[in-house]
Amino acid sequence: MQRIPNCRLIVIPPIVVDDAWVWVNGQYAGKRGHLDSYYRPAPVEFDVTPYVQPGRTNTVAVRVTTGFNNAGSTDGFMGRLFLYSPVAGK
Repeated sequence: MQRIPNCRLIVIPPIVVDDAWVWVNGQYAGKRGHLDSYYRPAPVEFDVTPYVQPGRTNTVAVRVTTGFNNAGSTDGFMGRLFLYSPVAGK
């Protein structure tokens, strides 16, 4: 399996409250800074194209913080993690 030219791979966890960091295959892919829990939607989107190894098993890790008070401790990563490739030109 080879890389398709001009094809991007995006990781998107639908809702992350507070900070989020992403690694792919042990390589740091990026960070989304703090968003308060009342801010919705709380988008996160990372282009992981350069870190994915075609034809191999790839590992995606997402780390989030949940705040420093008891009310925020139940926040964090909510929803399923998606890996998708947008249609070219959109």
